[in-house]
Formats: sequence, structure tokens, C-alpha cells
Amino acid sequence: MFALKGGMVIADKSYCTKDAARVMAMNSCHNGAIKKNSMKDKNHQKDNFLSGLRIPHESTFSRMNKHAHYCGLAKVQFQAFIQSMAYNFKRLIAIDAPSIFV
Repeated sequence: MFALKGGMVIADKSYCTKDAARVMAMNSCHNGAIKKNSMKDKNHQKDNFLSGLRIPHESTFSRMNKHAHYCGLAKVQFQAFIQSMAYNFKRLIAIDAPSIFV
């Protein structure tokens, strides 16, 4: 798992493990993972709030192509970066954003 220094990691139920919490703590991140239903300290209101924060971003990732056309980490990262830029430009056009190229 990769996390930036500081901030909050908002993740799904697969990241509510002790190992994930330890990595987040080492990187000075607050653990915002949604807890599993079987956990004793589950807070339904907090989990609903965190789910609401994740929804706009999850729908974005679900619309992107997940197939890598290249081999190698650098090439796949470049492909993902270019696909993200193209998706963001399409969204700018769709929401009729003001022009940034004046």
C-alpha cells in the first residue's frame, strides 16, 4: 500500500486491517478506512460519511479503461496518466468549464 505523508486515507473495507493502519500511521496519515460489519467499534454514521466522500471518485475510476497496453511500470504509469488527463479534459468540456487557455 502506498500513502503520501500526512492527510487522510479514505479506503474501502479491505484496508481496515492492522497492517494497513500501521502503514498509514508510519506515513502520518489518518485512517479513514470503512470498517467491516463484524467489527465491534464500527460507527455506521462515520462509515456513511466516508462512503459519501468516496462515491464521486469511485465512479470516475469505474469509467476508465483498466487494460494496460504496455509492459513495464513506467509505461503503464504513463498510460494511466495520459488516460486520466484525457478523461479530465472530456469532463471539462462536458461541464462547460471556463477556458483555461486564454
